[in-house]
Amino acid sequence: MSRHERPFRYVVQYRPVASDESPKSWHNVSVNAGQLTTQLEPLSPATPHQIRVLAVNEVGAGPPSEEVLARTLQEGGPPVPLSMSADCFQRCPDSIRR
Repeated sequence: MSRHERPFRYVVQYRPVASDESPKSWHNVSVNAGQLTTQLEPLSPATPHQIRVLAVNEVGAGPPSEEVLARTLQEGGPPVPLSMSADCFQRCPDSIRR
């Protein structure tokens, strides 16, 4: 079986950026390969969060994408959608784009 088979799902990982510089554990959300959106919960208000994506195929999970940093609004603020997409091009799963 080829290492570069198309992914059948993605794992979106996210965590708050700790103010004391100790890394927090990653939260994982599994998304089917054809699914274009997902919701990340729970997020801390007024906090920067790191987000990355891993592609998964029959062989296993590929390396994570580059991390994206997003800051949530204060509690009670209007919702702001965060849009990310992952496309598999010539080499999967290590060719995630954002």
